[in-house]
Amino acid sequence: MNGSCFLFIDDDATGDQTPSYIIDFISPAFDASQFPVVELSVDVHYRDWNQADESFDVLVTDGTTETLIRRYDKFHATGNNLYELETLVFDLSLLTNSPNARLIFRYNDAGGFNWWAGIDNLTVTGKGVGSNVIAESFNGCVKPNGWETQIVTGVDDWKFGLITEGA
Repeated sequence: MNGSCFLFIDDDATGDQTPSYIIDFISPAFDASQFPVVELSVDVHYRDWNQADESFDVLVTDGTTETLIRRYDKFHATGNNLYELETLVFDLSLLTNSPNARLIFRYNDAGGFNWWAGIDNLTVTGKGVGSNVIAESFNGCVKPNGWETQIVTGVDDWKFGLITEGA
């Protein structure tokens, strides 16, 4: 998205008439109870095929309850090109004070042949008396240590790497 590796799910690359899927990319646990402000900042790109009901959700969980931070769908997409992105900034302390908070990035292709989503330059920063509690650039071009992938339905996983043509 900015010339380096980023986390990318490309539903379009799997082809038409493939099994539907929902995929979660889950951060390592972090302590959201130590700071008055716990700020999430992440660059998000989402391209939507407006004839389907696919979506890309950014959620936070305390281990029991998932809370939606932002939904990207046909009503809220960032553009057709990977360089068209949104920097999502959100105070997670408004939603959780859990010592075991996690972020979830969920792509749901709604059973259709759709486009893609990506994230980059993610930080979670405790403010007040704080420091970064999660900082991930995805520049290693592999799944970072401590992150998990859960394929809820389907078989396709997240991909890491550089996009060099046409996307």
